[in-house]
Amino acid sequence: MLRPKASAKSVANRHGLLYCIFQAAIEAEPPVRETNPCKKTGLPRQDEATDEEMVFLEHDEYARISFELRAIDPDAADLADFLVVTGMRWGEATALPKRDINWTTGKVNVQRPWKRQEDNTFRIGPSKARKARRLVKVSEEHLAMLRRQVAGLGPDDFVFRGGQGKAWRHSNFYHRKWERALAEAIKKGLGKRPRVHDRHTHVAWLIAENINPAAIQARLGHESITTTIDRYGHLLNNLDDEISAAVTNAMRVVAPREGLRPVRSA
Repeated sequence: MLRPKASAKSVANRHGLLYCIFQAAIEAEPPVRETNPCKKTGLPRQDEATDEEMVFLEHDEYARISFELRAIDPDAADLADFLVVTGMRWGEATALPKRDINWTTGKVNVQRPWKRQEDNTFRIGPSKARKARRLVKVSEEHLAMLRRQVAGLGPDDFVFRGGQGKAWRHSNFYHRKWERALAEAIKKGLGKRPRVHDRHTHVAWLIAENINPAAIQARLGHESITTTIDRYGHLLNNLDDEISAAVTNAMRVVAPREGLRPVRSA
């Protein structure tokens, strides 16, 4: 049976496990092996094609798509809006049950996303990465939208639902909702073609507001801040003027008050 192609991250994880096994064999008493064949293995880059895939939307550009999407299906527009304002992954948002919303704190508990299986089906399960399990704060405006979506639902029901109240399938959303809305927006002047949801747009908006990268890492659920910087560090170049001004402020010397003499060394 042919297995689906593993992602670069999965390859790296498996390589790390094998590396440790071979290294333990070398360090055993007596040694079982003399060399570690994993030491010189070339691994696929985990950020391959990232630049080509990244599409950053300005607020007005996203608003064009959202407007067209709302005309096609208001529930689909609610889901798209939720994705872009929270930075949640598709598999996280579409697996979100009503019980994981804290109406008092306004926080969403991200715990159990959809996960692809070896037979290409999906099931809900706990996130592998510890930091992917997190709390995401939403605004009062979007909390009101969530209340509207879950009205009359049980605690285990999905917040966002496709046809017949079932979970959204990515392909259905993309072909039946997103592509139609995007085509209309492009006809009316949109010059970009984003995916159903680029977390990149969410991050770009946060960076534009000078949000600390560590806070962005926590919100996205990246296991390491290195991942956040590797993917989005180039956007920090847009803050050059702010950085320059901050350094100038820090280095500015306050002039001494009139009448005060400088202290001379002995």
